[in-house]
Amino acid sequence: MHNDFRKILIDNSMILFIRNSRYFDKFLKKVARKESSRLFKMVHIYLIVLFEAFNKDFFTTLLSTKPNCMKTASKKLNYEEIIGFESIEELHEFLALQITDQFGRQNIDQFAKFVNTKFKLDVTSKFKDWNKLREKYYCRNLVVHNKSRVSNDYIKLINGFGPNDIDKELKIDYPYISDCINHIWKYIELIFEEIAIKFKLKITPKNVFDLDFPEPLLFEDLE
Repeated sequence: MHNDFRKILIDNSMILFIRNSRYFDKFLKKVARKESSRLFKMVHIYLIVLFEAFNKDFFTTLLSTKPNCMKTASKKLNYEEIIGFESIEELHEFLALQITDQFGRQNIDQFAKFVNTKFKLDVTSKFKDWNKLREKYYCRNLVVHNKSRVSNDYIKLINGFGPNDIDKELKIDYPYISDCINHIWKYIELIFEEIAIKFKLKITPKNVFDLDFPEPLLFEDLE
């Protein structure tokens, strides 16, 4: 199982940059000197994609390795479907993906409800920076769909904004992106720690991150 969770982080290699943030931080500072707001927005979008990808990969792996969590009387498989799988592991992964594929059609609040319902883990209260991460999630939607400008939907979802803020452009700069990186990393740590306790697993971000990766080479032009 350790290798399964380790593969999650290899597949989502951007997490490696968050882990050793001094290289990524150097990249961000170089961007900040050029005052390139467009590039900051691109980084922001990618970080939230990373957050979503981590959730799908992590919980697909967890459900596949803990299939009892998927027990339900509401969904059935027929014999033809079952015998089409070459192994029980392949069947478990298929069933897990049936669940986690729905993440792409859910927002962050619906995802939090899923985690709480399925695993009795209330990330909204357990993770102290949840509201800050949540804001960055919905801000990503504004960047993609509304040119970073506050919308009616946004002020309904996020505290501290009102009708007078509609159409104002949100500032996405170096401190904002740096906070986003920190919130996502702290969230990942929390998920590993809470799930490890709940299922008595010997996984932590530290031992899963035991990787050999030439991170400095990716940013050697920033020295």
